[in-house]
Amino acid sequence: MFRERLEKMDSLAPTYNIVVAYDPAKDRIAATAGVLIELKFVHSCGKVGHIEDVVVDKTYRGQKLGARVVQACVDIAQKEGCYKVLLDCADHNVPFYEKWVSRKTRTTCAWICRIPID
Repeated sequence: MFRERLEKMDSLAPTYNIVVAYDPAKDRIAATAGVLIELKFVHSCGKVGHIEDVVVDKTYRGQKLGARVVQACVDIAQKEGCYKVLLDCADHNVPFYEKWVSRKTRTTCAWICRIPID
């Protein structure tokens, strides 16, 4: 299932972009994040980057890997011509991200769909 999803996401590049910080010494993923490039009608058919799923393995925290994978996502979004980049996060994570965002702009409301996993 994972391999099929990865192949599907790869086939849709540059819409889906996954950034990985890999530790070859331990053959382990240390951190990851993704940026989705959304095509818009507004802003002259512009693009918006959405950073999601930022995760840093507990054993690698404090090494600025979260900042590095997020910055890599921002760089991808800028390269793709996005006029803005959004990152939604839980309230308790806001202080972590506020250090580098240009401004906090909004609060997000979410509808969570509970889908059973086979």
